[in-house]
Amino acid sequence: KCMKFNVESPIWLSKQRILCTLNQSLKDVLNYGLFQPAYNGKAGKFLDEQRTLKEYPLPAISPVPYLE
Repeated sequence: KCMKFNVESPIWLSKQRILCTLNQSLKDVLNYGLFQPAYNGKAGKFLDEQRTLKEYPLPAISPVPYLE
């Protein structure tokens, strides 16, 4: 599924939108987060939910963050 997000919104709001669109019942939803995979020699990391999406610039060839 493809989703579009406002880059000015906090990460937690984007995560909430993703969780609400999933058709399955998830256990312990507070333990899910958006994960930026490793790329270009940089380690992978979970995105800070208090920051905005625009604070995590994505190079054209980098992997897209995903829910983990």
